[in-house]
Amino acid sequence: MSVRDGQVDSSSASIRGLKAIDVKVDVGTSGTSVDNEKQRVELPIKLLSAPFATPVGPMVAKWEFKFIITPGFTQKGTTVQTSATYPLRGHLGFENGKLQKPTLDKSRSLVENLFGPTIGVTGLTVAVETKVSVGYGVPLASAGPYAKLQFAAGVTVGSSAGIAGQCKETTVVVTGGIGFGLDISEKLADGLTKVLGDRFKKVFDAENKISSNYKEVKIHNWSDAEPNSKMCKT
Repeated sequence: MSVRDGQVDSSSASIRGLKAIDVKVDVGTSGTSVDNEKQRVELPIKLLSAPFATPVGPMVAKWEFKFIITPGFTQKGTTVQTSATYPLRGHLGFENGKLQKPTLDKSRSLVENLFGPTIGVTGLTVAVETKVSVGYGVPLASAGPYAKLQFAAGVTVGSSAGIAGQCKETTVVVTGGIGFGLDISEKLADGLTKVLGDRFKKVFDAENKISSNYKEVKIHNWSDAEPNSKMCKT
């Protein structure tokens, strides 16, 4: 990241070293009515937040994961199982003014190993996001470039009692993103809001516009169905 006269002149960010994405789904309901409700579970995980010194000031490197699970069970005692591995080649980033994005090998589909005995239609969406950022500042507040990779998989299993056989469908969406933004912890933001009130909010909203400098990269988006029929695809 190049800073000149207090302004960001240019920045580069990339995620390297990712070899593959392994997906394994093995979930089910215990039979209670609560299990059949559609709920969203989001689990943010911070693996790394490491400050370090440089000749131009303090900086911090962060590595974060976020998991999102949205089940859609319609019957009691439902199970859904599937797994697949997607090799990843290349890296994601923006370097020297050029966009770099990896390729995903779709040699195997989640639908090939999808199993789920159920009376009604069952659905499940699982998403994971990994984000790497390096910025000027400290762990509580920093600003700098970042790169992130998002992988979302949705599976749908039809009724086992279907006349034309059980329909199974999977959708895999992989996107990446690079940008420059602010990262302020919730505790620090709450504290500054209490002390400064609207003044902090105005400053934060103005500065946070920097985060709009975000470029999304579409890597893959595909769906598969078994049997490969028009009825199952709908």
